[in-house]
Amino acid sequence: MMIPKDIIDKIFETAHIEEVIGKFVNLKKSGSNFKGLSPFANEKTPSFMVSPAKGIFKSKKKCPEFQGS
Repeated sequence: MMIPKDIIDKIFETAHIEEVIGKFVNLKKSGSNFKGLSPFANEKTPSFMVSPAKGIFKSKKKCPEFQGS
C-alpha cells in the first residue's frame, strides 16, 4: 500500500529536517546550516551538514561499510 502524495507533502511541510535528524545526531548551528559528527563514520571533527533551507543533509566522510574493496 502506497502512502498518498498529499500525506507525504504534508509531512514535508510540517517536519523540520534539523529537528528530525537532531533526534539522532547532536547538531550545532553553523551559519544558516547545522553540523555534527557523521553517524556514518567514526570521527572527531564534524563533517555532517544539514541544510534546513534546502531540506538536505550531507556527510563529507565515507562510511567504511560502503567503500569498495
